[in-house]
Amino acid sequence: MELSTTEKYNPLLERKEITGQLSFTGKTPSNQEVTDLLASKLGVPKETIAVKHVYTKFGTTTATVHAYAYSTPEQLLNVEPKKKEKKTAKPAEST
Repeated sequence: MELSTTEKYNPLLERKEITGQLSFTGKTPSNQEVTDLLASKLGVPKETIAVKHVYTKFGTTTATVHAYAYSTPEQLLNVEPKKKEKKTAKPAEST
């Protein structure tokens, strides 16, 4: 996989807004794979990166990536929306 990126710093939210072109072979890379690639390319911890979108066009092996790299993991938790927790099934009550 090869990734070429452009970065824009947002001082209000203390993050780098990253857009890039990703070329790959086979299936489209997962968000986790893109996070690992961005972390190694930017030299930042994986915990500070949030991948927002990986857009591909049908039949091509290139994708457009939108991601954010925050200054600290705490800043990422403050800005990014929380993921919903899965509900567990309640046991049936007998009467």
